[in-house]
Amino acid sequence: MIPDQVFRRTTQEIQSPRHVHVASRIIPRVPQGKYRMKTVYVFGAGASRACGSRTPTIKEIFARAQETGGRSEELREEISEQIFQKFGITADALLRGDPDFEKVFTLVVSDREMAEAGGSVEEQSQIATTEIALESLIYELLITVTWDEITGAGGLYDRLVRSLDEGDLLISFNYDLQLDSALERSNLWSPVDGYGVDFFRYQDSKGKQLRPTRARYSKWRLLKLHGSLNWFLMNGLYGHPAGMGWKSEFSPEHKGREVLVDIKSRSQVSPLGILDTDYVDGANHFHLNVNIIPPSLRKELSPRFADLWHQAQKAIGSADRIAVIGYSLPPTDFAVEWLLRTAARLNKNTGLILDVANPNKDVCNRLLSVFEGRVSKSRFFDGFAEYIVNI
Repeated sequence: MIPDQVFRRTTQEIQSPRHVHVASRIIPRVPQGKYRMKTVYVFGAGASRACGSRTPTIKEIFARAQETGGRSEELREEISEQIFQKFGITADALLRGDPDFEKVFTLVVSDREMAEAGGSVEEQSQIATTEIALESLIYELLITVTWDEITGAGGLYDRLVRSLDEGDLLISFNYDLQLDSALERSNLWSPVDGYGVDFFRYQDSKGKQLRPTRARYSKWRLLKLHGSLNWFLMNGLYGHPAGMGWKSEFSPEHKGREVLVDIKSRSQVSPLGILDTDYVDGANHFHLNVNIIPPSLRKELSPRFADLWHQAQKAIGSADRIAVIGYSLPPTDFAVEWLLRTAARLNKNTGLILDVANPNKDVCNRLLSVFEGRVSKSRFFDGFAEYIVNI
């Protein structure tokens, strides 16, 4: 076990220009005179949906929770009752995906904002409980249905990772850990420095601090622009000895610090619908909240996520090839359209190649229009599996 301050220093050194310069002498260079194309991959829900886990899309979450059973189904039942009582939307409608999970979450967020503006403490508490339960359902369902691919030999993502070149960059709008696991299995990437995030601490779901398994610089970056199921935020100190019992206190020096939880270390969801993941420091316990951007129509970016989005914009703006796999660019996803359109204007490459893997040709044409005037060659594929065969 290494002290927190040593871990933070090591992470900063890994990401500093000095360390990268040293690492560049370790990783073999491309022979002089030989040009290697830089590809930026952009993954949406359709990419994970094509994997063996059949990861649910935004319309399938409630139905898949019922099919999966266990804690996922318990959460679905609890949430369905709350949604019906508050908005009059039936459980059957939720199972049909009408409205889909994004619209449901947007209604809940809107309700919470209205309650904070003028509702009672009880109303605020009730809607906060629903919001927490929705986030916990995302975690429990996605971890459950993808667990075999997270801990197993993998599939489509592993095949893609084997085809990556040094300098390629991956952007994902998915929360799940299937791509992350495939990268980790390559032994050329570590979550500690491969996300473009400087984490305060690396641990398992029980709070035990871990030592990074890979000390060398990761060969690729994976930018998860909506967050990840293994990213957590400290929510302050919530229990330490004080007099005769335990006293809850706010700890400003810890609140908001980012904690990385091992990909293969699963957190549990308590009967209250709260993720049971903590950071333990002696007698002090710090509760951790999963750090994702909820799937609502209005997505608010913290400074951390804004930095990741700018990293993504810069990467797309300097790419030779952009491969969009399983992302449909829905009309209401204004933040992603902003990213792609502004990055396209930054890209001065006259030979830019655009690959789109999506069975919906309207999506292909919509993405092509976003890069209007910048693309010299475009290729369309029916899906992730067909793309893998042809790269």
